[in-house]
Amino acid sequence: MNGRIERFFGTFKRAIRLIEISSKARLEQAISEFAFFYNNIRLHQNLGNRTPEMAWRGQFEFPKRKNPQWFAGWDGILCGWYWGNVKKPADD
Repeated sequence: MNGRIERFFGTFKRAIRLIEISSKARLEQAISEFAFFYNNIRLHQNLGNRTPEMAWRGQFEFPKRKNPQWFAGWDGILCGWYWGNVKKPADD
């Protein structure tokens, strides 16, 4: 379990340096967007190129969704196709 948290924070620390954080509210939004991206968009090699959400649900294939949604957070730094059913962070 600890290795998963360390990997999350290592990835987060490398990425957070790419954006400007001007307030506590912006930091909270950035963390929320990153967590969504990391768990629902970003494919993980150690999970067989699945997202953590897919692994948690026991999914081995992407859902058959007709209209995947494009996710772009942090002014486009975090982006990719979203195929799941988890609610995306609110856009501000």
